[in-house]
This record gives sequence, structure tokens and C-alpha cells, in this order.
Amino acid sequence: MNIKTTQKPLLGVAALLILIFHLLPILWTGGFLADVSQFVTLTAYVGVDMFFFLAGYMTVFSRTGSYLAYIKRRFLRIYPIFIVSGLVYILLGSASLGSMLSTWLGISLVERGGGSFLWFLPSVMVVYLLAPLYLKLQRKLGALRSLLLSLAVWTGLAFLLESVLDNHSVNIFLMRIPVTLLGIYFASLEGKLKLSVRLPIGILLLLGGIALTMQFGYKARLSEPLTYMFYVTAIPEVLGLVMTGDALFSLIKPRVMSFLGGISLELYCVQMTVGPALFGMFIPVLRDKWLASLAAILCVVLISKLLQLAMRRIPFLKA
Repeated sequence: MNIKTTQKPLLGVAALLILIFHLLPILWTGGFLADVSQFVTLTAYVGVDMFFFLAGYMTVFSRTGSYLAYIKRRFLRIYPIFIVSGLVYILLGSASLGSMLSTWLGISLVERGGGSFLWFLPSVMVVYLLAPLYLKLQRKLGALRSLLLSLAVWTGLAFLLESVLDNHSVNIFLMRIPVTLLGIYFASLEGKLKLSVRLPIGILLLLGGIALTMQFGYKARLSEPLTYMFYVTAIPEVLGLVMTGDALFSLIKPRVMSFLGGISLELYCVQMTVGPALFGMFIPVLRDKWLASLAAILCVVLISKLLQLAMRRIPFLKA
């Protein structure tokens, strides 16, 4: 694995998938191309799983020695843009201040799951809160034993919550914990797998993972025995995307993917905040769904870069 070097373009792939999932319509009608387009569009949610994997992976190489300093850095990276996005959402008339406070605090995540505005941000903040504690366990037990023990605990907790709770909305996050733990585990392989090994393994995982996703996470999505279980079945595809991408990006320098990866957090926030409004603005003018989607995506990318540049000029966010 060489993800310390290829992280940015991998984040770009994840961000592109999320843009496709939320803003791109089916590009063809009828035939093989339509089937492929529909599959890619409806399963591009795996981009979020890639984000969780990479968040876990890169945490291993973060400065976590001082817990409070580490959490402060993570908070300042995530929450200012989260708050700004929420304020814009309020100004657009899409939410009230009360509901947004619930969203910022993560309450809405528990109550509404994926229906919560920018639910990924409080979820990944939880990952960052717990990751340093997990790394301490890993240093004591080793990477593999820690992974197996944590997956066993997660399995027991997941089944317990499934049986005692009526609302399973938070499972949209809980079902991403295994892929996050795998991200932390695979960080122990950084620099240890040759290109000639990780490329064929990545391709095999990708092909097998696509087959699993087509069966369990496409038109019919597995929610038994756990709600949102199809996210767990998508793990082989996520690993395949990461390993294949890592191998390819070790050979080439994809500028577009690296650019998108550099603004991936901003892209996620902007496309959820104003993406649908931009599409609605362009559709009467362009009178074509995919042209309107493309225009909206280009605007989202531009706004995201401008937002990043503006946020970087705020002194206290440089901590």
C-alpha cells in the first residue's frame, strides 16, 4: 500500500462518486450503457465508504500523541465548514435554526440517519474522537488482533441495538464502522505490498465486490439481519477501489482527481447544500437533465475551491 502518497487522488475518486450519486442522472436510456450508467449512479454511495476507510487509514499517521490537540485540529477542519453550510441551508429556507442545532450536535444523525443534513460530518468526527483510543489498543494487541476483537464487539453491539431499538437510523453510520476499522488495519501494510501484488488483488476485489454490490446493494438493498447491512457487503468493492486506485495512482499523477481530492470536504458540503438548487436553476435554461447536472457539478467544484480559499484566510482555522 502506498496511500500516504496516493491519498489525495483516492479522495478525489470518492468525491466524484458522491457527486455522481447526488447530482448526475442516468446518462443513457435502454441497452447495456443504460444498465451500466444506472448501476454506477445508484451505487456511487460507496464513495462515502471510501471516505471512512481513508479516514481510518490516515488517522494512523496523524499526530495523536496529544489527544486534545489532535481533536482540536480535527474539529477545526470539520466543524467551521459544517456550521457555515448549515447557516447557508437556513438562509435558503431549507431548515430552521433549531433543527440545525440538532444537526450540528449529532442528534439528528441518531434520529434521521442519512436524512440528517451532512450526516457524514458528525459521523466522521466520532471516528476521530475514538481513533486515538483504538490506536492505543492496537499498540498493545497488534493490528490483526485489535481488528478481530473490535469487529467482534461491533457485531455484538450491532445485533443488540437492532433488537432493542425501534429506530435504526444511526445504522447508516454504524454499518460503516467495519470499513473504518479495516482502514486502520490496512495502514499497517503501508509500504509493504508491491505494485505487482496490490494491483491484481485490487482488481479481483473490485470485480467480486461489484458482483456483491449488484446482488445486495443495488435495486434490492440488504437490510437483514441488520438494517443497512448492504453497506457491509460493499466492503470488498471499497477495498478493490482503494487498492486498484492506489496501484494506478502510484504509476500516474492524475491532476483532476488530485484537485478534487484536495477539496473533497468542501465538495461534500457544497453539493449537499446548494447542489439541488443549482440543478433546479439550470434545468429550465438548458432543458436537459445531464447538461444541467454537469453545469451544477462544475459550479459546485468552483464554489468548493473558493470556499476552501476563503476558509484558509481565517487565522484561527490554521491551528
